[in-house]
Amino acid sequence: MKLLLFNNLTEYCRRRISRQKQLNPILSPEELLESHGGVLTSIFLSSGIADHHFIALYRYPIERTAGILQLMPGPEAGSHHHPGGMIAHILEACSIALKYRKNVNLPIGAPPEERAKKRDLYTYAVFAAALLRHVGGVLYSQRPTLYDWRGKYLAEWNPLLEDLGWHQKARFMKTGSDKMVLSHHRPMESLMYMGRILPKAGLLWLREDRDVYGKFLDAMSDAPRGPIYELVRKAYRACEDEYIPEIPRTPHQGGPSPKTNVVEDPRKPEDAGEVPARPVKEVQAPKGKSRNSAARKASRKSTNGTAGKPAEAKVAPATAGNGRDEALMSQGEIFRTWLEDQINDSSLKMNEMEAPVHFVEQGAFLVLPNICQIFAEGNATKADVIQREFENLGIHQKNPDNGDQNCWKARLSGFGKTSFLTGWIVPTGSLHLRHQPPRNEKLVIMGQ
Repeated sequence: MKLLLFNNLTEYCRRRISRQKQLNPILSPEELLESHGGVLTSIFLSSGIADHHFIALYRYPIERTAGILQLMPGPEAGSHHHPGGMIAHILEACSIALKYRKNVNLPIGAPPEERAKKRDLYTYAVFAAALLRHVGGVLYSQRPTLYDWRGKYLAEWNPLLEDLGWHQKARFMKTGSDKMVLSHHRPMESLMYMGRILPKAGLLWLREDRDVYGKFLDAMSDAPRGPIYELVRKAYRACEDEYIPEIPRTPHQGGPSPKTNVVEDPRKPEDAGEVPARPVKEVQAPKGKSRNSAARKASRKSTNGTAGKPAEAKVAPATAGNGRDEALMSQGEIFRTWLEDQINDSSLKMNEMEAPVHFVEQGAFLVLPNICQIFAEGNATKADVIQREFENLGIHQKNPDNGDQNCWKARLSGFGKTSFLTGWIVPTGSLHLRHQPPRNEKLVIMGQ
């Protein structure tokens, strides 16, 4: 009872001092991330790795970033300009960047085997670039000062040289924005925080591959470029909080309204490495509106699209000789991502008599053409196109004893009847599954 009374009194005093002296309390990473469970779950699902690896490689740097940024506000021009808005802004951009990453083949122009081998590493590089992109600029523009539990000034805090835990008496923080700093994107400052934020295992993982690490550094350079930068840039653009000077804004042709502009990307598709987008109307929300206002929803719908919407999937693969074909999102990659989500969410029937997916010792047995037809019906495409594009990925197991080396025969017994099925065998190591589904003991692969 005394402990509960003491905790309530401490919380009351902290709020009173924070309100009277306009100070932000110093919180633990757990407290700072408590309200961001949804976006953290989205990052976990998009990372495609096991729980313990996610905690070490993703959750740890997120907590380090939250501990350094504390309750610093986001960019003034956006909806995250409130205490704690910067970490919310960065986490949202990381989530969007990882979703974009799932729909892009990296490295561009590499064979399917190399793409599958480096898939997780490129995903981690995109996450690290999105996480670090604004950290250096924020801490460069804000001048954090520390105060004790009474609200008395202690010292200025240099996050680059000092850990916040070194100031044991610090209980409150105050930040002041430097009006001379026009952009939060200061890549050299952000790279200086890389060793403070990323875990040692993550740094070693990035540096073991020169190609991936080089593209990561290109994205963090003074003249950013490369596919990783494009994914991160698009993610922050979707957050609607970043000023992008390289994209001109022209008045709306339909009238003199000063609040409606047409935003067009002047870069050529060959330089961007992505599908050319239609002009997007940018609606600026009036001051005082919350982030859930109608203007923000309309703008988000036009820039980011709806999660899971197969609009980009309808783009047909480019013909041979086109320099953009490797940068486009292939139907096979889209199908694999959809399959992973369906299995992780248990949205498909599995290991049943009429199920399109069964799990055996060799991996996942995908019944043909059933699995392709289910995907094609919901994505406005053709089943034979899906089958051909997925086989081009080369992640399924070959059958040397069959005329069609892509397919396997299987016998399924149950409910008083026996069925003979044809399908792919995809090793579970080629799919990013959160848990290993149980095996179907009633299905036997023939010819083995």
